[in-house]
Amino acid sequence: MRKIGLFLMLMFCLALSNPFLPQLRAKMSVISPERMLNTSDYIVVGEIKKNVTTKKQTTEYTAIHKEVMISIESVLKGDIAQKEIVLNRDSRTDLINPGAVNYDFPEKGTKVMLLLKNYEGSGISLTYENSICVIKKGEVQLYNGMGFGGGSKTNMVNFYPNDYEKAYQAFYDKAVTH
Repeated sequence: MRKIGLFLMLMFCLALSNPFLPQLRAKMSVISPERMLNTSDYIVVGEIKKNVTTKKQTTEYTAIHKEVMISIESVLKGDIAQKEIVLNRDSRTDLINPGAVNYDFPEKGTKVMLLLKNYEGSGISLTYENSICVIKKGEVQLYNGMGFGGGSKTNMVNFYPNDYEKAYQAFYDKAVTH
């Protein structure tokens, strides 16, 4: 019994001394739905034409490579002349990156609304979390959306997936009727 207690105490101490603990506790920035719409350089509606995930192996690391091709039906914000865009992302499997934006897209053939940003040096990519929406019968639905919360105990800010959906729906309705 005493050996088990010592073992558990040792495991607890090792867990607390984990060098990755600060990264595991890291939180993503809280961005309001309105700020998401404002900071996006482009907001497009299109269809997923290709959605491929492969493993990429180098001598130094392994990565999951994601490539998504979207045919653009309409541009709701910004100026994009392209009729197709290809979004790529490599995620190394040996690194923990809690601030990385989710790059899971719906299946091929799905109509989507994407919030995009033109990042200097890397080009067009998703603006942030909650940048992928599925459009069904004119209704905007977040795809794998998430809520955000943060601030002090007296100034807590919370945004839930439905807050983003409401703001995006209002933007979409206004953009497609003008």
